[in-house]
Amino acid sequence: MPMQNIPILLRDLRNNHWHITAFQFTYNQRQYIVLFEDIENLRIVPNGFLVFLTFIDRANAAHILTTRANAYRFEIDARSFREYFGIEYANNLGDIFQQFYDFFNRAVPQEIAQEYDNELTQAMVGRLSRNDGDGINNLCCYDVIHHSRIDNQQRHRSPFNSDKTKLLRPNLFNLLGHDDTVSFCYRDHDPLSDEEICARFAAREGKR
Repeated sequence: MPMQNIPILLRDLRNNHWHITAFQFTYNQRQYIVLFEDIENLRIVPNGFLVFLTFIDRANAAHILTTRANAYRFEIDARSFREYFGIEYANNLGDIFQQFYDFFNRAVPQEIAQEYDNELTQAMVGRLSRNDGDGINNLCCYDVIHHSRIDNQQRHRSPFNSDKTKLLRPNLFNLLGHDDTVSFCYRDHDPLSDEEICARFAAREGKR
């Protein structure tokens, strides 16, 4: 049976203009955070895969597995799969893979969450920061910038910057995020309020 919830969740992700979502997954009495990303936004050749998954062991955040995935399989070799999920070797690994896929499919939600706990939020923000080449400790929004045109081509905000701001500063995103030529700036200290950021932005826009 295919993992039909993967394309269903991906469709909901795209319909709601998100790049990433996260959920919890338990297997072999181990708990994981799963980061679920739209592969089209990443610098990864899809090759028939739909999403990029990151499994993070909740007992050891450094114990991570990443893989491309579609409704039928993960892109992972049997040894890495067994070692990460603590599966003993057996002759019927094909059956074990399918059993895992069936179990994982039931854990994949069909819709993105309306809110996330702190652990899931931190995991997503860390991933988004790395995707955007931003420091993982840069969590304090202090400004917005209006992208200019380069070689007559308009630059736009990355989906990673959008999702990071939706997670960390949803009210600010609601105020300014409708314009995708605007990006939100982060640093590791001294955040500014929505009012301060909007005032600075409005003052600069008035001079354009």
